[in-house]
Amino acid sequence: MTALPVSVKRPPLERPLHGRVRVGKDVLGVLSAAMYREPLSVVREYIQNAADAIDCAYEAGQLTTRKPGRIEIRTDVDTRTLLVRDNGTGITGAKVEEVLVAFGLSPKKGTKARGFRGIGRLGGLGFAQRVVFRTRAVGDQRTTEVSWDCKALRRILADRSETDELDDLVRRVVTVAQHLDTPKAEHFFEVELQGVVRLRSDQLLSAPILCDYLAQVAPVPLSPELQFADEITQFVNRHVPRKRIDLVVNDSAALTRPHRNRFGIHGNKRGEFSRPEFLEIRGIDGRPAVIGWLLHHDYLGALKASPGIRGLRARVGDMQIGAEDLFASVFPEPRFNSWVVGELHVLDTNIVPNGRRDDFEASSAYSNMTNQLSPVGRRLSDLCRASSAERAKLRAFDEREKLVMLIARDLRRRRLSGRRARAAIAEAQGAIEEMENLCNRFKSMRSLRRRLHGCRTALGRANADADRFDPLSVLPRTRREVFEEFVELLVSCSANRRTAEQLVQRITRRLLRRHSRVSGSSSV
Repeated sequence: MTALPVSVKRPPLERPLHGRVRVGKDVLGVLSAAMYREPLSVVREYIQNAADAIDCAYEAGQLTTRKPGRIEIRTDVDTRTLLVRDNGTGITGAKVEEVLVAFGLSPKKGTKARGFRGIGRLGGLGFAQRVVFRTRAVGDQRTTEVSWDCKALRRILADRSETDELDDLVRRVVTVAQHLDTPKAEHFFEVELQGVVRLRSDQLLSAPILCDYLAQVAPVPLSPELQFADEITQFVNRHVPRKRIDLVVNDSAALTRPHRNRFGIHGNKRGEFSRPEFLEIRGIDGRPAVIGWLLHHDYLGALKASPGIRGLRARVGDMQIGAEDLFASVFPEPRFNSWVVGELHVLDTNIVPNGRRDDFEASSAYSNMTNQLSPVGRRLSDLCRASSAERAKLRAFDEREKLVMLIARDLRRRRLSGRRARAAIAEAQGAIEEMENLCNRFKSMRSLRRRLHGCRTALGRANADADRFDPLSVLPRTRREVFEEFVELLVSCSANRRTAEQLVQRITRRLLRRHSRVSGSSSV
């Protein structure tokens, strides 16, 4: 039998591309409006770039402790403009086009800079009619200005008949100019959004909203009004040294983080920080990958949303990544994340923020971090549960205390007598036994023993008074039992207990007066 020939698989012939790679105009829409859906995230990107430029200025000796880094934000609702300005190194006129009219070619890639993708500056294109970049570096005689016509850009992107590629589109909407004006500063960079669109409470032009947001996400210091600020700052600076950056909005005082000693909790309760705890997570290579801190308190419930301090949060280069719920998944019950206050500073460069900076890219380094955070989440959840259980027991103690004191008051005021008095006293004694059990079970409730003693004393005195004076004791036993049964039914069937007790008192007085006249005994 003849064997079949064996087919031999040959590798396909390969060759490089012949033509140039074409990039369509819609890429610019994706990198601007589609990438940054939240208006405030645009300001974050400009603050991030400004902080990087200020770090470079410190390294170059252009900024010192006497001349610190400064970022100014100015809003003008009348002219619909937003200006973000920094005193960082700026960009030399010779490199302005190379840097500002490039996509995904950041010179900061591979450095310790916060931004490295080269697209953050495009965020404002979707939120204004025009975006203008102005800059001057040390040694330049002129201020260079790069202007984007965002109105024309959106019109071209929306027009299906327009078939421009990215290069042609940019040339149609971008202009470059140089001005030999009076120097505003030796070196600076600013971005101005002109004709800001009105979105979501006009966030981009609202100074209070900007201050609240930037106090959370920007690289600003902790407030001196937080008693643990120095201790936390010293710990963080050992791993993430930071230079001074003053961030102001419309000539405000320099912003600080929103943490204070006291804070609000849902239900109109107030909490107070008691102590800090410091964390360190090792990376796959054994070196510190993440350091962080927690601020412990009584864990009385979920913190209020304002000021923005709740949740275990992440920071890279002292800029916040994501929001308060970024690490909610490391808690067995995610709701407990909102009971917690803390921050994690990511040191491992293999843990990379994603393009929107609202989360991290998936990687083995990121998985290692979240795996080591899980025990922390469980421990914090246990604190929250223990606090919740203790408060439940405290509420039970309070309810029983109110019951005992109410019965003691009714006995003193002689609203209870006979069978009803004995039943009420038995109920109060049972409540006191439950209060005793609560005190024995929870060591933290030993301070309640004084209140327990007060309940015992009040009930004992009221019981003694009831024994000395029973207004029905003058009645024959049979009549007294019938009357007590009638009173019990009257009170239990009444819709209004207070009205029923008042009626019982009037009936009792009239019954006793009638009994006194019939028997000839003295009135009670």
